[in-house]
Amino acid sequence: MGSGTNRVTSFLIGELHFYNQTSAGTPTLDPSASFAFEAGTVLASNRTATAISVKLPTNVSTNLNRSPVAQESFTAFAASTNLTSFQAAFPSGDYVFNVQGTPAEQVTVNFPASLTQPAAPHVNNYPAAQAVDASRPFLLSWDAFAGGTAADFIAVQIGDVFRTADIGQSNALAGTATSISIPAGTLQPLTNYPSSVVFYRFLATTNGAGTEASEVFRATSTQFTLVTVVVLPPVPLVLTNAAWSANGLTFEVTSSESQALTVEYSTTLAPGSWEKLVSTNSATGRVQISDPASKTDPNRTYRARKSLVDNP
Repeated sequence: MGSGTNRVTSFLIGELHFYNQTSAGTPTLDPSASFAFEAGTVLASNRTATAISVKLPTNVSTNLNRSPVAQESFTAFAASTNLTSFQAAFPSGDYVFNVQGTPAEQVTVNFPASLTQPAAPHVNNYPAAQAVDASRPFLLSWDAFAGGTAADFIAVQIGDVFRTADIGQSNALAGTATSISIPAGTLQPLTNYPSSVVFYRFLATTNGAGTEASEVFRATSTQFTLVTVVVLPPVPLVLTNAAWSANGLTFEVTSSESQALTVEYSTTLAPGSWEKLVSTNSATGRVQISDPASKTDPNRTYRARKSLVDNP
């Protein structure tokens, strides 16, 4: 029996293809479950059913299983790794639902060949998705949905902490979207999140009374892992531990690890008087600097600045 105030009985047929993306390259088919078929019925709250089945275009009938937690929901699901046999078992055509209940009825849902399968989504900033700063917003982006329109639908899920709106909701992602911003603080640092981007082509119709709906879709999912990191604040450049030695004045510059930096000197502090002493990369966050010329020119003042590139 339907629950709550659900006013519409819906009948669903769908086909899903599953891909994995593990690099910046092209996604590849999931070898364990490449293709899936789904049939479903959700009863209106004023209806009851003892059993529901669906007859495929091949004349094979399949029973739908009732959900143990949502008694109004019935589903059937099948998976395959062979596209030829999968399409032979679940072809385009008419799928006939047989509802044994009150009222009993048969409903035909057409799964049209004209509803083409979307290409696999490709996350185009995959390297950035492997080092996400959880304290800041992150813009996840993907290549445009080939042929995608405002009538199509995109779903994004990041673990169990973030998902975009469902189809039909006002803020759902249309098939023309190419990115979504994950708000700062949504993710935890140092965490791997199983994630997915799914392209849907979706058609829905209702009967004249508005009491029944037929829904069909073809969807392609790309699954990937989003990884968060801890990004430490930059360490300021500090000149410290100055001392005289046989090499003249020596001192250290502390910084962030792997910081490219340039040390400059001036004898007058006048604008334009600063000259480069050395450019280096502070691999460990601490680098020692020597200036042999200071032995004959003790009036030198030193400063350090960050460099965009290491140019020793």
